[in-house]
Amino acid sequence: MRHVFDARILGRHPARYHRCPSCELIKPENPCWLDESYSNAIAETDVGLVSRNLRNRELLGPILTRLHPASGKILDVGGGYGLLCRLMRDMGWNCYTTDAYCENLFAAAYEPAGEFECPTLLAFEVFEHIEDPLSFVKEKIRDYGARTFVFSTLTHSWEIPPRDWWYYTFETGQHISLYTRRTLSRLADEIGWHYLPISNEMHVFTQFQPNHIDRLLLCRKHRVLSRAYRSFANFRLRSKSLMMADYRDTKERVVRAQSLR
Repeated sequence: MRHVFDARILGRHPARYHRCPSCELIKPENPCWLDESYSNAIAETDVGLVSRNLRNRELLGPILTRLHPASGKILDVGGGYGLLCRLMRDMGWNCYTTDAYCENLFAAAYEPAGEFECPTLLAFEVFEHIEDPLSFVKEKIRDYGARTFVFSTLTHSWEIPPRDWWYYTFETGQHISLYTRRTLSRLADEIGWHYLPISNEMHVFTQFQPNHIDRLLLCRKHRVLSRAYRSFANFRLRSKSLMMADYRDTKERVVRAQSLR
């Protein structure tokens, strides 16, 4: 990697940013400020957390309808408060969540336990926080036996983004890996999977070769067709909610716990 610019993180930590001329990944050298950055798991400036989760729920419906086996489990890695997991279960998806740094407030009963396996992983607002993306992807695929990985991160098309690009987040220091589509394509190549860019924010790695229909229905560049398919897929899903089933399961657990007191 080659040094491209210097910055100041959290208002006081000097940082040297480097770029790989081959895969185009940009990241800071030795981000020693991470413990301080993550004193709060959710950055104070992340005012879009709720709206982003609502939007992700709508975008995930058609992607999972095409690429995920209907009866299979889904795991949201780095799922934060568990909000997306709860929203996905409300749409009928058998979704679970895990996060090593954040309290699970909305889906505490749906965390992976024992030898948990799932065909599909989710990771939203995670990849830009990872210091070693390749190791992270390999580890999660190995741990859960996944065959598809749906994730978000905002890609750019500059050689070097301008210093006022908001996604650097110099003020919080939490974004330490910045990608282009070429970066993600190379990352998929390294694990022997296929890369399907849904938009500049939403991406898919999968063992399966996406066909022409998948690309037409899912990729946002085909705006009219992808929007129509998204509406159709989400309309069909709304009748499959797990909300009442989850309520009954939770109620039974509470009653059992009370009987043991």
